[in-house]
Amino acid sequence: MVMSDDDVARDVAERLRKLLYEFVPAGKPCGMTPADLDHIHAIALNLALDDLAAFSHRDPAAKSSRAYVAAAYRSYLAVAYYRVAHQLHKATISHQGSTGIFTNPVLLIAARSISEKAKAESGIEIHPGAEIAERFVIDHGVGTVIGETAEIGADCYFLQMVVLGGRCIADGLVGGRRHPRIGNRVQIASSTQIIGPITIGDDVIIDAGAKITTDIPSNTRVRVVHTLQVNSINDTPPIYGIVPKDESTYTIHGKDLLSRRPCLMKLSKTARDRSGNGSPPPEAFERLEGSLITKIHEDGRIDFEIKPDLANAARPGRMHLGLECVEDRRPPIYVINVPVFSSEGNR
Repeated sequence: MVMSDDDVARDVAERLRKLLYEFVPAGKPCGMTPADLDHIHAIALNLALDDLAAFSHRDPAAKSSRAYVAAAYRSYLAVAYYRVAHQLHKATISHQGSTGIFTNPVLLIAARSISEKAKAESGIEIHPGAEIAERFVIDHGVGTVIGETAEIGADCYFLQMVVLGGRCIADGLVGGRRHPRIGNRVQIASSTQIIGPITIGDDVIIDAGAKITTDIPSNTRVRVVHTLQVNSINDTPPIYGIVPKDESTYTIHGKDLLSRRPCLMKLSKTARDRSGNGSPPPEAFERLEGSLITKIHEDGRIDFEIKPDLANAARPGRMHLGLECVEDRRPPIYVINVPVFSSEGNR
């Protein structure tokens, strides 16, 4: 049987009504009348149906079916549950005493309990105090966390493991914005952390794996230049990152690097054949002689320039960066698996 959009809307309405009255049952001393609860239900339902329409339209896997999303997508249910929890949370604030202490905790507990139910069923945690505008989509979603004072604009699309978090443990801090403000039409890919009371402008696209701690202007795309996969043995210095300076020059930031020199490495064919999908040890890499021009800074930075002939000849994923000891020629003790080359030159 194929459900019409009206049938789906009635089904969502009934599910949200049952959810509301499960956690705010009739007769509880919550200070709200049945008409008040009907009003909360109506607002939450309208927003949840807008979210449903956006989800079915924007996710290709949803097959443009609202019935499919409403019945089978736990990430959608997490957002629908949030819509109810948020309206209860707002009602709780309106019942707050002059001292800032909640005079009747029933609504506060109900809002939080619905949020916890959504987390248990979907792996998504949205604090009921967060402010989220219309047509919000969380796709996949497991591991996504949205903090209490976060603000999200209209038509935003999040994937899994997106964290809108605070800079540190609040330690009882009350009041003030601790979490990010996200603009309209922002897309955030998986495994992204946006930390602190910063602002992300409208129409921003954030690629997977980013960690953002400063404001991002509107109409910007945030790309992760590289990630570090480190294979190390013995006592190794910490590496904080590699920053490109121009098309062929990079800077390594780290600690205790004065006795190290960068070198280009190539995984031996034997090691490639044996490693499969695993991570080979540092000794499995072969050093390429005379491949880098380097400059060592006293503060621990190392600049290195890749010679153009190697950059042009290299192919993605075939070259890696190593750090070797100056005093001897043992195999480099630190291998950073960063494919920084392409057939068109450096990336």
